[in-house]
Amino acid sequence: WRGSMAGGLQHPETIAPFVGGEAIQAARALGDIDLTQTVVAEVLDLCRRRLAILGETPEALRDLSVSLDNVGNVARARGRLDEAESAYRESLELRRRLLKAVGETPEALRDLSVSLDNVGDVARARGRLDEAESAYRESLELSRRLLAAVGETPEALRDLSVSLDNVGDVARARGRLDEAESAYRESLELSRRLLAAVGETPEALRDLSVSLDN
Repeated sequence: WRGSMAGGLQHPETIAPFVGGEAIQAARALGDIDLTQTVVAEVLDLCRRRLAILGETPEALRDLSVSLDNVGNVARARGRLDEAESAYRESLELRRRLLKAVGETPEALRDLSVSLDNVGDVARARGRLDEAESAYRESLELSRRLLAAVGETPEALRDLSVSLDNVGDVARARGRLDEAESAYRESLELSRRLLAAVGETPEALRDLSVSLDN
């Protein structure tokens, strides 16, 4: 992947979208967060230059938003919440524009929901529960629309369950236990349906256990 990335430095418009992702995965596999940070920063730079050359095509917008998420994830893992929030908010803005450009495709809906969860997570970590709740509730609405659009796929069921857990967590933190219980019970039902659909996979078992704990 180093060769592919090096070529992209001269011609960022020609870099295949998956090359940056492969580079990041390779860095993560080594367990080296400094290397991962370096790689995600290089990929982000390439994606910005690619967008400048190609214009706001759906693919270029999405690639940049994914790169910003990766930057935010590394910053959050290092406890640098200002950096994480900045990256996540820029990604969120790009995904709002992308949704307007392409319409409510399943991918665009899910991407926007993920961005809202990221922004909500940072807001919750910083004690800004109003902001967290607003982001999580918008994400929840998108997850419901996605499930209605694609049906009860395992991914759509799990995304909705996670969104409900996030809303429940904030309600619980604010002392609104009726709301928290309602969200958690709906999430539990989804976790049971997911387990029935996919069988006793480690992830499905863990998700059901978390729902029961909540």
